[in-house]
Amino acid sequence: DETPVGYSSAGVVLEVGEAVTGFGSGDRVACAGGGHANHAEIVSVPANLCAKVPDGVDLDVAAMTTLTAVALHATRLADVQVADRVAVIGCGLVGLLACRLLQAAGAEVFALDVDGTKVETALNGGAHHGYVVDADVAVRVVGAAGGIGVDEVLVTAASQTNDPLLLASSIVRDRAAIVLVGDVPIEFPRAALYDTETSFRVSRSYGPGRGDAEYEERGLDYPIGFVRWTEKRNMEAVLGLLAQGQLRLDDLIEAVVPVEGAVEAYGRLVGPADARPRGAIVLAYAD
Repeated sequence: DETPVGYSSAGVVLEVGEAVTGFGSGDRVACAGGGHANHAEIVSVPANLCAKVPDGVDLDVAAMTTLTAVALHATRLADVQVADRVAVIGCGLVGLLACRLLQAAGAEVFALDVDGTKVETALNGGAHHGYVVDADVAVRVVGAAGGIGVDEVLVTAASQTNDPLLLASSIVRDRAAIVLVGDVPIEFPRAALYDTETSFRVSRSYGPGRGDAEYEERGLDYPIGFVRWTEKRNMEAVLGLLAQGQLRLDDLIEAVVPVEGAVEAYGRLVGPADARPRGAIVLAYAD
């Protein structure tokens, strides 16, 4: 059976539905949503899952908008403030995107991963501190965070154990916040959160509206005075940061692959660990 894949793309509008406003044929747009923004040459995407791409932002970079909005939504849930110390546990692509957004928000960024190469990539992208996870990493992070620990942690790792969450709970200050973005078993000893009265939240995709058919399928927006950052507005924020030069993503694109090479590209994602891409692979279709 053929199963559509993909949820983050960008392209040029061919035509719009009769009830759609704000978009027209020829507009460049970033698109979101599983089952809509598929890896395909032609897709049909509801208006609330599209955002116009500003001049000066290339489509290959705009194709990463939804992924970046995932990281952006998590930073909002963590309530990151200017000059906060924020740790990102897991420096895969979403973790790297989170590091860059946190820098743009004026945070001091601590990048952690079990893979030293990924930590190095985070540091090269501007993270202020980088740590390979080992037995004493928590002591080193807390020490670098003024001896009190970090203000927030974004857990963007994928793990079959709860080790990333336990690590997060060991590096936070009193009354800090942990936000889970990645795929990690949610298991905490009570004391790990009780002793510091730490807040814990699970981030749901890329913002309010996700999974709401009235919003996503029917196009009914949430009033901005009540929901400032919907998934569409998060996408627009990412594109705005790119246009203003406050966020850079082009160097995270490892390769732009013609769709004819898609099988090989997908194969790298599930192949040996040392052959997997360190950045993003963008599938491209002929103009």
